[in-house]
Amino acid sequence: MRKLTIVCDLKGDDLQEFQNNVQKHKVKSGQLIYSEGEKCDAINIIMHGRIKLYYESIEGKEQIVDIIGPGSVFGDVSLSTDSKYDVSAEAYEDGVFCSIPLDYYHKLVQAKPQVALRLLSVLESQLTKSRKTIRDLSLKRARQRMASIITRLAREEGKTDAETCKINLPVTVQTLAYMSGLTQETASRVLSEFRKDKLINLKNKRLEILMVNKLEEIEI
Repeated sequence: MRKLTIVCDLKGDDLQEFQNNVQKHKVKSGQLIYSEGEKCDAINIIMHGRIKLYYESIEGKEQIVDIIGPGSVFGDVSLSTDSKYDVSAEAYEDGVFCSIPLDYYHKLVQAKPQVALRLLSVLESQLTKSRKTIRDLSLKRARQRMASIITRLAREEGKTDAETCKINLPVTVQTLAYMSGLTQETASRVLSEFRKDKLINLKNKRLEILMVNKLEEIEI
């Protein structure tokens, strides 16, 4: 718990009280954590693994908002006592997260404003990324959307090896389609074009980027 950024200022009795109030949860890949519209009762912080945040469109199509990793916050941080989750959360891979009950969270931020400031700093970074995703979905064409998603994965999950960049996150055509707001058919076509142009390789859920700079040019 001490490694969590938002509570790094807590010491002694304050840290012990925090540990007494939060709960750790182990989740398996594909396990639903909560659904959109459910009453929010906690703030959650990822300790290990990744969580997929998504919603379903009116047509019933899944739209991935984000796939977040260790240190990221998900849930609702408002001071409202009757707020609801605006997206669904599902374990993208096996992992562990801790949940902070809202009633304790409200007391904590009043007594320790620095905790709220650190939490807001984490959320600001996540919000900036979400805004860019929304802008890309509304303004960019299919090739630009896909290039934008792939270059983002390169920045967040990439491991550079010589001239290529390997993405540590396992992905499929369907995952990339849901992240870019494209149909699976369109996503498959665009990815085939990228492979033909020797920009990427995608095999066995492993994405390798061969020319990041070219994809960055496409996404503009």
